[in-house]
Amino acid sequence: MLGLDYLKFRQLSVDEVLRCTESFTEDAVRNAMADIRSGSMRTAQPAMKVFFDGCQFWLASHFHRHEAARRLGAFQQESGVRYSRARKPTLCDMRWNA
Repeated sequence: MLGLDYLKFRQLSVDEVLRCTESFTEDAVRNAMADIRSGSMRTAQPAMKVFFDGCQFWLASHFHRHEAARRLGAFQQESGVRYSRARKPTLCDMRWNA
């Protein structure tokens, strides 16, 4: 079951193996950076998919948005997320939720 919420980028954990498997373009990162600068990342659609394992929120999609926040040092910004209470995401989860 997925719920909609808002989290700050600094609250999201990223598994580097999963991050590297999602291909995103430099244009996607630049567009996300523009959204962050304008403050519209909170309403960006679709919401990022996140798994909560009881301890951490693990990012499972839209890694380009996280990369944009990293480049801008904007980890205090919020983004809309759809989350599931589950374990840390795996490659199978990413394919299933695509």
